[in-house]
Order: sequence, then C-alpha cells, then structure tokens
Amino acid sequence: MIVGPPGSFKTTIIECAMDNHPDVVICSDLNVQQWLKMKDEFVNKRYSLLAFPEFEKIYQRHPSTAANLEGIIKALVSEGYGTGPGGDPRMPRLKARACVIGGITTDCFERHYELWQKNGFLRRFIWCVVSVKNPDLIVEAIRKWEKIDFGRIVFRPANRTIKVDVSDQRSRQIEKLMKSQPGLHGTAYVLMKKITAVLDWKYNSNGKADALLGDVGASLSKHGDEIIIGD
Repeated sequence: MIVGPPGSFKTTIIECAMDNHPDVVICSDLNVQQWLKMKDEFVNKRYSLLAFPEFEKIYQRHPSTAANLEGIIKALVSEGYGTGPGGDPRMPRLKARACVIGGITTDCFERHYELWQKNGFLRRFIWCVVSVKNPDLIVEAIRKWEKIDFGRIVFRPANRTIKVDVSDQRSRQIEKLMKSQPGLHGTAYVLMKKITAVLDWKYNSNGKADALLGDVGASLSKHGDEIIIGD
C-alpha cells in the first residue's frame, strides 16, 4: 500500500508499474457482486493482481458493503478466498488469491488505522509512506507541457517463476527494514521476501538490489520518505 498526501503520484506510480502486466485488474471501484463475477478468473490464474489507484473509494459506500469487500481482500492476500455469499461452506472449492496494491491518502490511513490494526487488515500489507520532495518540478513540467517520465517495468522471467531463495543474513536485513511495519510477523514479511527474491533475480547480485532495498527502506519506517522527481 502506498500512503501519501494528495499529489504524491500514488496513482501514477501504480499505473506505470501495472502498464505492461496483462494479468492485472485495475479498479477505480469495486463491490462484492463485481468481484464474484471475476473470481473464477483469479482462481484459474488469468488474473493475479488487483490494483486500486484510489483505495479509499471502496469505503465511500454503505459500511456493510465496504466491510464485506475488505474481508474479501484480506482473504485474497493471505489464506485465499473460497466461499461466496450464500455458498455452502462444506462444498470443496478452489481458492482465489491475488497480490493487491492500493494508493491511500494519509487522511484515509489515519481514519482506518486503529480498526485495521484490530481486524488484521494492517498486518497483511507492506505500507510505504511517501511524499514529493521537489514539487516545483511538477510546475516546471506543466510550464514546458512535458510529461514526467516514471518509466515502466517490462522485465519478467520466461516461465513466470522465480525461486524464493533468500539467505538467513538477507532475511535479517529485511526484518531490520520492516521493524516498524505491522506485518513483520506474517503475510507482509513473506511478501517482502518474495520482492527481495525478484530483485536479486533481476539484478543478478550486482548490488542494485541492495541499493533499491535501502531506498525503499525509509518509506517503510515510522517517518516515511520523500519521492525526488527525476531521481
């Protein structure tokens, strides 16, 4: 989850990162009925990622609807989602799982933090807190009528599989980065190890993975970090 004030490029970051992935569903909004229509496509791996550029939108509806959807997302990123509303819990089912990415304003994060801590939602995600350090470049880009280039992610393994082989020393490094994260004792730690394995695979142990982990580490801390445009 990317947490930041309005104007922190949360939506842009998510859309740039998802641009070249055919197995992602980007949702401006979602309800339980819409989810049930596409659930089977997550079961059969047609889709494996849900992205919410404005995650707060799911709470701008009836509280019970938002709570149901929140419960589905909790299951998707952890134990898997199986039984739908009205389904017989005794029936054998294949479970749907997904990586979920969302952009959240600091105001939304603060309003839901205590409840998320109590119901287990908080510990299932990695929370990156960011802001923009040099917003003057936004004004400059508008003045020049030029887009800010955030790049894109296009490199992936041919067989779509990367072995998670993270050493004990490396794991301890991740734990140090995540010491302020609510999910150190569960799902978020597992996700961070997978992210580290992908970085190690992509950069083939040339030191770039360590540098990137160091860069992102500050956003995982209690005080968050700043995005420097153009860096």
